[in-house]
Amino acid sequence: MKEESKKQRQIEMQGKKKERRKERKQGKKERIQEERKKEGKKEGRKEGRKEGRKEGRKGRQNNTSNLMFLALLKIVVEAQKQQKLIYQLEKEREKYGSEASEANSKYMQALEE
Repeated sequence: MKEESKKQRQIEMQGKKKERRKERKQGKKERIQEERKKEGKKEGRKEGRKEGRKEGRKGRQNNTSNLMFLALLKIVVEAQKQQKLIYQLEKEREKYGSEASEANSKYMQALEE
């Protein structure tokens, strides 16, 4: 009994939530329609077309700038990788250089003896 009543309550709550969502959507649509009426249909259409064209150009410009930014970012990442590799190679060079000098000094000592 209790479980059935809980399920019924849940179903009722879900139904109420759906109704609220529908009401919100309808309210938004009505507000948008009212705003369009206030602006005026004919003027809004012409201006909308012009603005749409401008926004289209801006969108293309933004797209190319985004692509350029991504290309630049790739270059920077690659440069960082190369700098890291150079640093590691320099460390190895110092290490092997010190080992070579130690081996050379041992060889010279052996020759003197």
